[in-house]
Amino acid sequence: MQECNAVVVDRPRHASVQRVPITPADRLGDHEVLVHSQLSLLSPGTELARYRGSVVPATGQDSRAHFPFHPGYATVGTVVAAGPASGQQTGDRVLVHSPHQDRVVVDTRHTLCLTVPSGVADRAVPFARLAQVGAVSLALCASPPGSPLAVVGLGLVGNLAGQLASSLGYRVRGVDPSVARRRLAAACGLDCVESSAQLPGGDDAPAVVLECSGAPAAVLGALAAVATCGEVFLVGAPWSGAADIPSAPLLATIFDRFSALRSGWEWQLPIRRDGHIRRHSRGDGAPPAGARVPAGRPGSIEECTEEILLAMAGGSIRTDSLVTDVVRPEEVDIAYRQLDEDPEHHLGVLVDWS
Repeated sequence: MQECNAVVVDRPRHASVQRVPITPADRLGDHEVLVHSQLSLLSPGTELARYRGSVVPATGQDSRAHFPFHPGYATVGTVVAAGPASGQQTGDRVLVHSPHQDRVVVDTRHTLCLTVPSGVADRAVPFARLAQVGAVSLALCASPPGSPLAVVGLGLVGNLAGQLASSLGYRVRGVDPSVARRRLAAACGLDCVESSAQLPGGDDAPAVVLECSGAPAAVLGALAAVATCGEVFLVGAPWSGAADIPSAPLLATIFDRFSALRSGWEWQLPIRRDGHIRRHSRGDGAPPAGARVPAGRPGSIEECTEEILLAMAGGSIRTDSLVTDVVRPEEVDIAYRQLDEDPEHHLGVLVDWS
């Protein structure tokens, strides 16, 4: 067994580079690929929350944060060896849902591994993974392109969701109390306001709101702003509890406005376009039935991500201004702390494995 360099979080708020075992190229399974990583992206949401030791939102599984763990799920690299049934070839540049490692082996039946179009820069590719989060809600929403849409929370996930929605033809307005986040979103082509209370009403009220902040109080604002019979998707994971947020106003608003409050969790779609691979199961071990996707929309994580990469290749999703830091692997612990303590100045952090 060979070894590679990998980022490991062995206790809350402590990450380091360690040597871990990896399958040699000459022992790959038929569906496996060996990828040499170029860049990986730190997730300021799920990944950072686990680094802190935060409790994972209830999913029917054990919700505790376990240590040690290997963080990361957004890497661009080059295939250096591929099994005959993997769907990849040596030399392919790929986006892969893999941890922060200089080399990684994945089974393409269960882990997304997509060939990247030539028009997408290496520094942009890992951002497609975070754009995927909001892409699922856009695939599921009932309102067609051309409808007004609001994105609440303009971190990486919200910014990219807004850019994707705009590229699909929605009339997008971003919402965030942070001046820096609004300026960054405006540089990416989005119209922004400070709060949901500033969103237009009447015929111009958003038919869809993607709530990407994960803040329970922001959900109340989203429900108050969405149009009658509109949809609010909970895209941001509720990492922090808010016992002081009463449920009565939320329920009354949903009832009075005929609103639909929906999960925006990305794994309600199958990973692969063939539809039979799902990441999670019900409590009885059976796979979930999955969400119903309107005709003509992407029906899988794979198809959503392909749509994002094509938008990047065409220039309608821009990521250059989202890159705030490029760090060496041994600097990842410092980078996590900067993401946690100074999110105004640290947002898109790439780990350079070259």
